Amino acid sequence: MILKQIITLVLISLVASISYANDVFTNPTVGFSIEKPDEWVYLTTQTITENRKNVRLNDEELQKSIQKYATAPLVVMARHPEPYDDLNPSIQVTFRPLGQLQGTPPENILSLIVPTIERAVSDFEYIEGIRATRVSGLDAATMRARYTVYNQQGRPFETLTRIWLVPRGAYLFIIAMSGKANGPELSETEFVKAFNSIKIEH
Repeated sequence: MILKQIITLVLISLVASISYANDVFTNPTVGFSIEKPDEWVYLTTQTITENRKNVRLNDEELQKSIQKYATAPLVVMARHPEPYDDLNPSIQVTFRPLGQLQGTPPENILSLIVPTIERAVSDFEYIEGIRATRVSGLDAATMRARYTVYNQQGRPFETLTRIWLVPRGAYLFIIAMSGKANGPELSETEFVKAFNSIKIEH
């Protein structure tokens, strides 16, 4: 059950909380902070819920799982206010228990998740395969992938996603940065700056 919930949470992060006034989001309860890119906005829980409903995945069971297990992430930041009539570059951070996966290397957890992502989207292609890394001094796993998602009207959106899984004790941070696969709104500069600002208490 825990693995299914983690898979669902990663998918929620791919498709894309309270509004915060500060440029640095900090949650002292879980010991996490990240800097919001300049001129980006925080998205509300209501907006996130509506966006999830508008995404059409290839796997109907996963579509239902997203609705069943969806809960508010720690924070979601986006380049544009919603509603926005295009793929909105975004950063989403989720925090969840690891359950029976506690102690599993993060790259192994990510390897369990990727096949489900491949079934849920179209044209999945690794840009950077799964590898071990470090985030704020903690062991983590990361990958980059390009794929196509569709809204309920069948409009395609070519997407580039960067994912980091960061276990800490009995819990897991899922950090997803997604947006256009190319063009002026690739947002790579903003993503790199935000990633470098992440601080996780040990």
